Amino acid sequence: MAHSRIDFSASFTQDSGEVKEMFCELCDKHNKKYVPAEKFCEECFEYLCGTCLNYHNIYIKSHTIKDKDNMPQDFCLEKCSVHKDELVKFYCQACKKFACPECKTQDHGNCNMVSHLPALVQGIEKGQEIKEHNENLDTLMKDLENTEKDVNINMKYVASQETKILNSVMKKKKEILSVFDKHQTDVIQNFEKKIEETLQRLEEEKKEKINKLQENQRKLRKLLSDEENEIKRKIEIIKKKDKKVLQTIIKETSKMKIKLNSISTELVHHQGTDQRCKMFVAMKKGQEITEQLKPAVDKQCKNNSIHYYKVECKASEQNITNLQDCDKNFHLSRNT
Repeated sequence: MAHSRIDFSASFTQDSGEVKEMFCELCDKHNKKYVPAEKFCEECFEYLCGTCLNYHNIYIKSHTIKDKDNMPQDFCLEKCSVHKDELVKFYCQACKKFACPECKTQDHGNCNMVSHLPALVQGIEKGQEIKEHNENLDTLMKDLENTEKDVNINMKYVASQETKILNSVMKKKKEILSVFDKHQTDVIQNFEKKIEETLQRLEEEKKEKINKLQENQRKLRKLLSDEENEIKRKIEIIKKKDKKVLQTIIKETSKMKIKLNSISTELVHHQGTDQRCKMFVAMKKGQEITEQLKPAVDKQCKNNSIHYYKVECKASEQNITNLQDCDKNFHLSRNT
């Protein structure tokens, strides 16, 4: 069974003062001609000109007719997307769908909560539903703004964390090399004392030890530099992942804010007019979109997480002389 859908785009672009008086629906439907309406049939829910009213009275004499001053003034000009020539006149609160007369008969024959739009929207601008809808818009907007603030904080932390960690590595690297240099100096001095006693015997041993120490120092420098570069590489990978996630959140929250601002602006625009049908249509569309956005907002809030990491050094003054034999002197750990 076909369901009625409304083309919202038309109503959202109409100026609030564009429709001054209702037109005859039969002339518009059958002759594509604009003729001002003079009467309204309460049973048919149709606006009629004088000519069409005469035909109406010939075939249907028992219907209640209202004159121009007493007919409903909240005009709904939305066309049904299923029945192109029919105006949307009803809203089914049970199905939460708009309906034209054809849709009402076909799809909502058993529904007992189908209301004529002009009657349904009376006082809507002061009702609890529009108030709750505006509150939901404000709540979602605040959630998005808070998420953006948290994302910006994390973006700054991502940028500063690398510098902090690398500075820590460089500082510890200097300390390690300083300890090693001191150790080398002590060894040389000890050998120089022995050389004074047994110069010739220790001369070759001195050279051998110095060469070995220098080689060990070279290996140590290379080992530390390699580990430093590896930490840089790992941090860069983590940083790129974090930035990608955060940038995606910013992009998605920005899209959702645009949607919410559009809904809110449209609703405020119609609240300042007497076009309650338009306001009701805008509100229902806004409610549908906000319900769709709630899971997306929650998802972006949950996705707003970055990695935190720190570097640990295994080296100490006790084992500094054997550092060149270690597989790893630094260990980078992370969590989210």
